[in-house]
Amino acid sequence: MRIMGTTRTALVALVGAGLLALTFAFTLSRAAEPALLDRTGPLVIWGLPMAKLGVNVAASVVIGALLLAVTALSPGTPARRRALVLARAGAVAWSACALVVAILTFQTVANLPILSPEAGDALWMFFTIVPLGRATVAAVVLAATTAVLVFTARSRATLVLTGVVAFAGTVPLVLNSHAAGGRGHADSTVAVVLHVAGASVWLGGLLVLIAVRSAVPADQRATLVRRYSTFALAAFIVLAVSGVVAAWAALGTWSELFSAYGALVLAKTAALGLLFLCGAAQRLVVVRALDRRAPSAGRHFAALVVVELTIMGAASGVAAALARTTPPAAPDTGVDGALLPVFGVVPALTQWRIDPLWLLVCGFAAVLYLGGVRRLRSRGEGWPVRRSVLWLSGVALLFVVTNGGLHMYQGFLLSAHAATQAVVLAVVPLLLVGGAPGTLIERTVEPRRDGTLGALEVARSLARPARWISTRPHLPTLVVALALTATLASPLQRYAALAEAGYSLSVIAALAAGTVFALAVVPAAGLSRGDRLFAITGAAIVIGAFGAWIRAQAPGLEEVWFRAVGNPWGDAPAVAPEWAGPLLWSIAGLGLAAAAVLVTRRSGAEPDGTSLPAAPAPAFGVVVAPRVDA
Repeated sequence: MRIMGTTRTALVALVGAGLLALTFAFTLSRAAEPALLDRTGPLVIWGLPMAKLGVNVAASVVIGALLLAVTALSPGTPARRRALVLARAGAVAWSACALVVAILTFQTVANLPILSPEAGDALWMFFTIVPLGRATVAAVVLAATTAVLVFTARSRATLVLTGVVAFAGTVPLVLNSHAAGGRGHADSTVAVVLHVAGASVWLGGLLVLIAVRSAVPADQRATLVRRYSTFALAAFIVLAVSGVVAAWAALGTWSELFSAYGALVLAKTAALGLLFLCGAAQRLVVVRALDRRAPSAGRHFAALVVVELTIMGAASGVAAALARTTPPAAPDTGVDGALLPVFGVVPALTQWRIDPLWLLVCGFAAVLYLGGVRRLRSRGEGWPVRRSVLWLSGVALLFVVTNGGLHMYQGFLLSAHAATQAVVLAVVPLLLVGGAPGTLIERTVEPRRDGTLGALEVARSLARPARWISTRPHLPTLVVALALTATLASPLQRYAALAEAGYSLSVIAALAAGTVFALAVVPAAGLSRGDRLFAITGAAIVIGAFGAWIRAQAPGLEEVWFRAVGNPWGDAPAVAPEWAGPLLWSIAGLGLAAAAVLVTRRSGAEPDGTSLPAAPAPAFGVVVAPRVDA
């Protein structure tokens, strides 16, 4: 009974703090004051941010419940069943709130009060033609789809699929609220999507954690809290990085911190700082007390959770008000609000355009790898320095490409886009695969025995299709051809020029294809030397053909890139789109040449440890390299 009382207290604290913070922040920003010609009325003005707050909290509950059900709670246990009940209730509430948001958004755009007889055909046109209306419909459909899936999901795979749909369901409203007014809209869009995802994991996971705690045996509670704490730490890092990028995109200058919008940003920053202190206390004090079975550990845990949820509720209320507050005005400079860079060799080498997604990816990749190496050495086991050097070199190169000069120019020059794809497809994966991350994971991460999904299980699931493809002689070349088609000769090419999300998708596609190809050509058990040379030759032919095609079609392909910004650098030969083909040839050719040298210098039967070992063979379905200690 005490546990259920704690759960109710936590929920009341979360919702109550959210509503109070929303009311205060909405009033402070003057967003609640009707405009001179506003006809919507207070029900629409106040109802829309409250409905969005409901969407945020309900979606967080669904995401948190699914995350814990898959990664922390064993199948068939009462705790997991309770988590799924919470996910179902949250999905229903999410769908209802999303529908309210769609209707009130229409009333706001159409400037009509609720149940206005003037709506008529305008409502249908808004939901089918206007981009904002289509986005609200997409949000309702994804929320309803999540509800259907969460009621029918039984296996771990279907729960993972439901979680993916749930994460996708948070995106449409984000794209039409937080990011809409930012300086450099494309950058702020990715940042805010990451921000909402991190907040959903942290808030929803904590609320579900306190709700299922009573159903978890006492000797397993510390493990549950520790698993959640890992997600909370990652979520905090994502929130901090994405929050800084999104805030700067919306503010633009330090002086805007003293505006109403800046005050709300500072309030969210203060809340994040308090949550960091609570999380540190939870991880360093409470979890250790739970491990010792201290009598007061449960009370301290519950009290700290209530405090955290109160702060999270306040932050969520401020966020809902922030979404309805106009950010400082930003001039329209360049494509999608991005600042047009000065062209030249020096700016390309010295200027940076930070991408929050790839900053986080590279940061996590370096820290986790080094953490694994440190764990091995703390046990007295060795790890080859060359592997660490290869991995860190690949991560560093990926960071430079996605945050440096190429990223700065890729939205304006076809040649910069082609160079980006060549580096990410043919050079970075060779370095990363050479670092043998699969072997490192196998040697440092213990497999889960309770049916949940941990880091090792996720790595094996991702490696299985990649290893299957890489052990078929013809498929790696086909994967390279498909990646080049997607990133250089499909609508994704245009999307990559106009939106940061499109750029990220193109980099992901090239990196995934390049990793599969690298797994095939780097010496390891699987393909013979002849098959690997065949794959390299095939990839060279494909890249040569694409380079020739791009060079021939360059004047037409550059339309969305160079000419879309008004030919700002004149007719300088260095910015000619025809450079895209030679850049693709030279950069990708360098990677293929390195792979060919590696193949010819080493025996095909020599294991290199670059793929995950086959310790639990049924999880992979293929035979891969054994562990190598030195």
